[in-house]
Amino acid sequence: MASDIIRLLGSLSLSDEPVEKLEELKTVLFAIHPSVLENHIGNVSFQQVFTLLNTENGEQLELCCEILTRLLTAVGPSGVLRNFYTELLNGLSHKAKCVQCLCLQQLLLVGEDTQALEEMVRQDDILHQTIRLITSDSLDVALKANKVISCLGRSATGLTALYTTTLLQTLQQVMDQNETVRFRVYELLVKICQISVVALEYTHESGMLQQLLNEIHKDDVLVQLNCIELLSDLAMSEHCLVFLDQQGIISKLDNMMASVESDPMAGLLLPGLVKFFGGMARFHPKEVCSEKSVFMNTVLDNTRNPTLSSMAIQTLGFIGTTPEGKVALNKWGGKLSSSISDVGALLKSGTTELKINALQSAERLLTLRVEDQTTELLTLTEKWFNLLGREPLRTLLEIAQQPFTDLRCAAYQVFVAIATQQWAQESMNRFPGLTEFLMDRLTESTKEGKDAKYELIKTLAESPFAANCFGNPFYVKLKAYCVQGPYFVRAQAEVAMEGE
Repeated sequence: MASDIIRLLGSLSLSDEPVEKLEELKTVLFAIHPSVLENHIGNVSFQQVFTLLNTENGEQLELCCEILTRLLTAVGPSGVLRNFYTELLNGLSHKAKCVQCLCLQQLLLVGEDTQALEEMVRQDDILHQTIRLITSDSLDVALKANKVISCLGRSATGLTALYTTTLLQTLQQVMDQNETVRFRVYELLVKICQISVVALEYTHESGMLQQLLNEIHKDDVLVQLNCIELLSDLAMSEHCLVFLDQQGIISKLDNMMASVESDPMAGLLLPGLVKFFGGMARFHPKEVCSEKSVFMNTVLDNTRNPTLSSMAIQTLGFIGTTPEGKVALNKWGGKLSSSISDVGALLKSGTTELKINALQSAERLLTLRVEDQTTELLTLTEKWFNLLGREPLRTLLEIAQQPFTDLRCAAYQVFVAIATQQWAQESMNRFPGLTEFLMDRLTESTKEGKDAKYELIKTLAESPFAANCFGNPFYVKLKAYCVQGPYFVRAQAEVAMEGE
């Protein structure tokens, strides 16, 4: 096999038809598993493949990129950086986007390897060129370049290189090009800040994070909207949320939320503001639900609003994911009950997208780990489940029988959410036809459906209440289903009858 690779690589420089030879080389390389390929290319030169990148022939470029991806992946991150530094640098400057993506993908693998990352930090030329590619008119190239630079935030050496050297100047020059690129860089900064407290401190001390925070004070609504979106992502890390509070950003956003009704333009910011405070409620549900009444009223008042219901019910589910969030939500009493009923109404009459959003919200609201199952919380989830409609089990079962995999899987996830709770198992056992449906493997024909149904069966089988709730005969069937796995097919015996 190695001899075939060497022969084909050697023949590339002699061929007048490199595309044909490249096709043959690709076939050989892709017939070998990457882990095995590594053992065959130790002393093989790839230089001729790199040379063939100097062309405008699209087919040739594509083949070269596929071959080099296979070969370089087998070499490994450290080996790529050490042995192909010049080729990577040249590739980043290549006018073909596919070559740029090839090199950036290799640098991403380098960035994911701790040892190789420390080597990359010292390669200033490569890092400068990667930063410049954030300005690319190819979104794929720009996103990959963004990811490569964000890897620097994983180490103190990388942070020092990015924020205390000429790399920072290049980053600032890139930001100054236009608004689109500026927000790409802000997105990069947010990713780095989320990594750790140290990364946040470095980014703040560089002065670049302050530039993002300043955007919220501008009069341009679209700029504010983009800024709030990024601040929402930033707030998904608790150390970043604390920082935003210290900088007065949360108070600023709170005031913007309060002005939505009186300022028509501020209404455009509503989805972003709801997302921000919804993310904040992940860490501080009690405080958000009790102190941010404008936010909570906005969410609860819009669960039946045709244009905002999706956002509202997703936020409701997000807040109610944790036990603390459930308790905090419950303090909203009748208003919350009405919103949960709205979620149930969407399960029956919403569009497919709204039904899926409603199912996902219901799943989060009803999920309760065994270790969190206090009498108070079990009473709460049972009450919320019954608020979903007159016969919520029937509604879920009907959705699980529809010919749409994404809907069925989402319905199964709601079943999984309640399957660990004793009240739900008792209800499922009493509901006509439900246990028969669960045992019928013919209801699912797709891998996704089989996996989703198996997760439900497994959850029931592992529950400490299942034997008592369903009885031993059905419990034995649950255990057997688990042992057989999600894709089990019972063999059908064929009997030849006389006269056939």
